[in-house]
Amino acid sequence: MAKLDHQSSQADLHQNLDQQPSSNSSVPPQPAEQAGGQKRKTWLLSSLAVLLILVVAASYILPQFFVNRQLSLQRPSLKDQSQISRLVLPAMNLQDPDPETLKQLQKLQLIYDTLKNDYFRELTDAELVEAMYAGLLDEMESPYTFYLDQEEYSAMQDSMQGEYSGIGAQVSKQDDFYLISDIFDDSPAAQAGLRIGDRFMSVNGKSVSDFSDVTSLAAEVRGPSGSTVTVEVFRPSDNQTYTLEVTRGKVENANLKSELLSPEVGYIRILEFNSGVADNFIKAIDAFKKQGVQSIIFDVRNNGGGYVFEVTKMLDYLLPAGTLAVAKGRADGQDYEEDWTSKAKTGVPEEWKYAVLINKYSASASELFSGCLRDYDKAVLIGEQSFGKGVGTITRELTDGSALQITNFHYYLPNGDCVDGEGLKPQIEVSLDKELAGLPLGQLDHAEDTQLQTALTYIQENYLN
Repeated sequence: MAKLDHQSSQADLHQNLDQQPSSNSSVPPQPAEQAGGQKRKTWLLSSLAVLLILVVAASYILPQFFVNRQLSLQRPSLKDQSQISRLVLPAMNLQDPDPETLKQLQKLQLIYDTLKNDYFRELTDAELVEAMYAGLLDEMESPYTFYLDQEEYSAMQDSMQGEYSGIGAQVSKQDDFYLISDIFDDSPAAQAGLRIGDRFMSVNGKSVSDFSDVTSLAAEVRGPSGSTVTVEVFRPSDNQTYTLEVTRGKVENANLKSELLSPEVGYIRILEFNSGVADNFIKAIDAFKKQGVQSIIFDVRNNGGGYVFEVTKMLDYLLPAGTLAVAKGRADGQDYEEDWTSKAKTGVPEEWKYAVLINKYSASASELFSGCLRDYDKAVLIGEQSFGKGVGTITRELTDGSALQITNFHYYLPNGDCVDGEGLKPQIEVSLDKELAGLPLGQLDHAEDTQLQTALTYIQENYLN
């Protein structure tokens, strides 16, 4: 409107300059030459006025044109968006996406089309879409967030139950290596000569670089009882590479073992915080009480973690009323904070104290268990610095039997510490002899287990009457 008003007022001025006097005007007539000069003068003034109008108009119109043009280039209309944009934007509920989002979606379309047209084999749209959501999860900053196909998710569920078919070795990832963090007693892995700390190089000829995460590698190792799997491992302790053929078998996934070390000291080794371990733990504690035990050594070496509700149930039986940990995360699009607490009544004598054995393979729920007992001044930690996983995950099963594992929260110990990336530092540091460090703990004689002997000595000198 400003532009139109400006032009209209200038047009009126132009009309007034060109207007001729009427015949009945009182102004005397002009000579012809003088009249011609007046007309030229009038024409010149009119031309200057028009030029002035154009200059003023251009100074306003041209910048606006280029600004509008720039905006149109930055924010394409929906009809100019890629096919992926038209599909993704409604699904993501993005009503007015910003230019950067549209730019990235157009880049995704280019990648999608290039793979579809130029990959060495023909890819279906379903394969490309699956790669997109698997890659989305793999690109998250947390290494504990990933996609599980049907086979991998089924294998993970089996590992948390009582029995499965495989080689009886637990696998973890540290830095860029997939390595054996524990070997079950009398398992196919133990019989084949695998050792704790062995790093996988390949499985059945498939390089470890082809596995996206620990679960996918473990799924390749497992198989029907009686079948074989060929594993190539590097053993840092002797700087050698070994290729071993392991015959798979039924593996009993026992979650704990208990025994008396002396009339006053009990020993409980917690292999995993999986389904049912809390009930077995409480039964073992109750049996010790009846036998007159005064202190217990808890062994969570090589224990990679497990279910939160299992470990909190175990801690609730050992500790007085109070906070076990604080979880801080996100759910349903909102930040949340949740206190995990112990009830008022414990199941053990108030004066009981403990020693907890940890090592570099003790992670997650093991660190929660150990850290809570330490912070309540109920236990001394003995061994090596733990792994440092202070996060929890949720697993969401999808309709086709696959699943997502997503890092959902960080947990903070009673004293406020988060162990993620840090681990727990033992009050008493002691390592196993190099020759014994790679053996399953069940194969170690108690007398040669220097960490266990250190814990037993500490209890006898500090806790017993």
